[in-house]
Amino acid sequence: MVVERGMLADVAMNTRGLARCLLSALSVAVSSTAVSGCASASKPAPVSAPCPRPQVTRGSSAIVAQLESIASKDPNTAGVWVNWGGEEIPVRPGMWLKRGDVVSTGQGARVVLKFLEENAEVVLQGDTKVEVGSLFTWFGNLFVSGRLNTSTKYAEGAVRGTKYHVSVDKASSRVTFSVIEGAVTVSPVAATVVDGHVQVSPTQAKWRPFTLVRQQRAVLTGDQKVPPAPAPIPPAQVEEWRKDVATVPGVGKELASELAKLSAAEAAAPAASSAELSQYVYTPDLTGASWAAALRSVSAAGLRLDPESAALGKGDAKLRIVSQDPVPRTVLERGSTLCVVAVDSAQAAKAVPAPVAHSCAGFKSVGPQKK
Repeated sequence: MVVERGMLADVAMNTRGLARCLLSALSVAVSSTAVSGCASASKPAPVSAPCPRPQVTRGSSAIVAQLESIASKDPNTAGVWVNWGGEEIPVRPGMWLKRGDVVSTGQGARVVLKFLEENAEVVLQGDTKVEVGSLFTWFGNLFVSGRLNTSTKYAEGAVRGTKYHVSVDKASSRVTFSVIEGAVTVSPVAATVVDGHVQVSPTQAKWRPFTLVRQQRAVLTGDQKVPPAPAPIPPAQVEEWRKDVATVPGVGKELASELAKLSAAEAAAPAASSAELSQYVYTPDLTGASWAAALRSVSAAGLRLDPESAALGKGDAKLRIVSQDPVPRTVLERGSTLCVVAVDSAQAAKAVPAPVAHSCAGFKSVGPQKK
């Protein structure tokens, strides 16, 4: 009997040791899966369990974002899904997103995504579908806070540290960019689907890139024939956005605060928005123009050349413009400076004409001179 107890004790000890090893291995596996995110499998794992996604590292650039939080006005409505291998399943806050993952929201749902490399946050509103990598919006509405570019079917928005809103109509694919703070340069693009993922490339559209500034928005369509005209964001729209994001955890509070400032400024001075926008002009396209024609275009736009550029024409002025800074269709405050690089007209036809006097390297546009 004593021998049996000893044997049983050994068996129990070995069993406990084996259990500890299995638990330890399981813990490591779960930890690795939690860091790496979740990938496609034959059947998606339950929401409450870690998903068996292959381990990846930040250095591989496979992981691009994290799903920070989810909010829903109605708990009975559909929530948020991530497309893994062609199958959409519900997800939970804290999961990692890999390049090419598609995130969709149901009616009434709100989700906050954190993009790691850009240190930017995105609030997806209800009935919205996006693909992460940079950020491509299939349809819906979203807010962006930070240095994150956004692509759509017809246009791409390039930012310089800003807050803005993007809307893509599901039925017509009409795209609207609205700037809450900062500036967004909008360029025409063409989007194609390759191996199930979106690829965006520049296109030769009939409208040139342009820049939107604070309180401006622009609407684009696929058959755009002329450059879209920027317009003030309607105060009612600003207030609707403020109420919509006020209850979203995290970045929603920051956006709501910024929208409240915008709404308060418009309420205090209703005409200020229109007056302020009238002070901004587009830079003309000077490329290929003669010196005399360039001067006329700059003057007509309400702009001026920087001193180094202006000095180029003090000779016989038989020059032709080969480049400029800022690029055409950039929005500048009226009276700002721009830089040009010109060559002698006789040299312009050569493959590599020599620039005259200076380049625009290091140039920074100067605003209107104070009187």
